[in-house]
Amino acid sequence: MPLPQHRIAIFGYQRTGTNFLVSSLDSIPGVTFHPEPFNPAAVHLASGRRDALKAERDADPQGFLDRLTRECTTPILGVKLLPNHAPAVRERIIADPAWRCIVLFRPNFLAVHASQLRATQTGVWAQTEGRAAVEAEPLWFEPKRFHGARDAFRTFYDEVTTSLDAAGKPFLPLNYIDLLDPLMLRNVARHAGVTGAFEMSSRLVKQGGWDVVSAFQNGALVRETLAAIRRPNWAVEGGSGLAEALRDVGSLG
Repeated sequence: MPLPQHRIAIFGYQRTGTNFLVSSLDSIPGVTFHPEPFNPAAVHLASGRRDALKAERDADPQGFLDRLTRECTTPILGVKLLPNHAPAVRERIIADPAWRCIVLFRPNFLAVHASQLRATQTGVWAQTEGRAAVEAEPLWFEPKRFHGARDAFRTFYDEVTTSLDAAGKPFLPLNYIDLLDPLMLRNVARHAGVTGAFEMSSRLVKQGGWDVVSAFQNGALVRETLAAIRRPNWAVEGGSGLAEALRDVGSLG
């Protein structure tokens, strides 16, 4: 069986839109995108959860990547890697010219943090279109926890981008906000190797609202903390994507 013509890896942090992006790309004919093949707790492949492969994967993660590549039946193969997903595989992909890379980020870390807390609280990690949102109590903001989580977030992206730069590897940076724009999603698909006319879709929808502070019952402390780190704009999410910036160009005088 011939190897995939194109291989694409998404590097991202939890709650930055990785599930939506993976499901959108996997919906394109000719693309096989594995959502979390290196999740330490389970093996999530495009065909579903395959925990029978976990022992093999854990024994030799790089060999498991080779197996996924060999067994791919489509021209394009993709994998998603989060911070705790096989760092050795991440470094190998970065070093291998055959792999193209996307770095998906969400500039508003308060939104990332709130989404992480909410998903942990409810057990709902992806919201499907048409499914009623789970009712939940307002979140409680703890500054120490927030700062620790933010440090981990920044460390991950620093490690990834530094490794990419050291390897001389080009990559596509993608903003969470831009996932809402079909034009930007089509550009990602083309970066992955998709050609010609195509359609893509996802049944997943955004979880949570744009007013991030309203998710917390102690909102005053949230605003105080944001002011201390000079990020008061994180109180509300939106407006920082390339697509929106381009739409604003016409209004400049």
